[in-house]
Amino acid sequence: PPPPLKNKKKKKKRKGGGGDGTKARRKRMEITVYPNMTGNSTLHPKEKEECLISKMGPLKRACYTACARTQLCPVITLSEVIRRLDLKRIDLVKIDVEGAEEDVLRSIESKDDWGKI
Repeated sequence: PPPPLKNKKKKKKRKGGGGDGTKARRKRMEITVYPNMTGNSTLHPKEKEECLISKMGPLKRACYTACARTQLCPVITLSEVIRRLDLKRIDLVKIDVEGAEEDVLRSIESKDDWGKI
């Protein structure tokens, strides 16, 4: 994973957090990593296996899934990126998070953040 973003401003304590009522906090999620097909590493391995891996022949499946492992990965919300970088406007958002794009969009916490995009 990339290094954490540096925030040059003083950190403020925030009440509440996400639009779903969760408190803002550092979060870690489990990602399944396929070293032999890294572009298919995912937060949703069951869906990946259903749509891709299950359609492979046994030899190809064994090759691609060899050494697959699940690990915890630190994550932050898009709203937190907006806050840390003090962004006023975003012209383009490119999201490539191996099947978790919907999770990223749902993590946008406020109408103000949506208004910047």
